Amino acid sequence: MLNSRRAKVTTSVENVHYVADRGQRYAWTVRGSVDYILIKTANGTWKISQIIFRMQDQVVRPLGAAA
Repeated sequence: MLNSRRAKVTTSVENVHYVADRGQRYAWTVRGSVDYILIKTANGTWKISQIIFRMQDQVVRPLGAAA
């Protein structure tokens, strides 16, 4: 809880993106964390007001020639 009407939740994430470039294929892996800033609405439910991605590292790995 940041205060009675705002909260923050953080989670670790890892996403793999597959990219083709000039006949080659690559796996681009991105690691980091996501902060979700929540606000409490007038009826007492929580809504996401902001999402912040914080990249920690990335790796590009060749997968070979595209078919």
